[in-house]
Amino acid sequence: MLRRRLDNRDTVPNQSLARGLVILESFSDEAAELGVRELSRLLGLDKSVVHRLARTLAGRGFLEQNPETLRYRIGPRVFQVGQQYAPAARLTGAAQPVLRSLARQHQLNTYLGVLQQGAVLYLLALQSSGPIAIRATPGSRARLHSTALGKVLLAAESDEGAARLLGPDPLTRLTPGTLVEPSAVLAQLPEVRRLGYAISDEENLPGVFAVGAPVRDRSGHVTAAISGASPRWLTPDARVPELARTVLEAAAGISRDLGAPAIDLVSAPRRTR
Repeated sequence: MLRRRLDNRDTVPNQSLARGLVILESFSDEAAELGVRELSRLLGLDKSVVHRLARTLAGRGFLEQNPETLRYRIGPRVFQVGQQYAPAARLTGAAQPVLRSLARQHQLNTYLGVLQQGAVLYLLALQSSGPIAIRATPGSRARLHSTALGKVLLAAESDEGAARLLGPDPLTRLTPGTLVEPSAVLAQLPEVRRLGYAISDEENLPGVFAVGAPVRDRSGHVTAAISGASPRWLTPDARVPELARTVLEAAAGISRDLGAPAIDLVSAPRRTR
């Protein structure tokens, strides 16, 4: 497990507040529940300090305690506070009905994500009406280099900006199809910009194919991305142009609702690697 020790910046102006926030940041899909001992080891803090902070957060609803295991998990107050972030609320409000329609009518697992701290932050995740659900939790994070959402967000950056986000080192391999060399991911971006969409072909999850497209704000800048994912065996190559067109049109509809200027969609999208 990744250690999240506090650095010197977290000692001012309010150490207790900084520690409490880092406790909240410690939870993830892989660590949905954490005990005091785990948090103490993760943060490099004394158990008595972690215990006091966790109890305070639980008392305010930001954490809740599993009565059986006594481990902590994120509480409902985190969601309530997050809902007050106006730009995200407007974005999710515009995207949710569109993603729901994609999920129901096209049997796609659909997602809305934004770029945050070098990763994709999921804001929405709606499950398909089809036989297989590809799960992601709002508030969780995904890699830029392996997801269709991530590639769309990278393509919205300059070449230099995308390179900085990826970094110089080999990237994490999540499946046999994951591109782990930053140069290989960067080489895809001109085609993503030209076509207006990106794909992830079993690069993030085995057996999963996804298409992502950009969502633009009233200035025309890419502010988020959506994607539709389905099992690879339900996505033959011949279906990819149709799937890409569907996701592009959905993203364009969300963008219009956000006041973005009209843009031309690619007339005949084709599959790229």
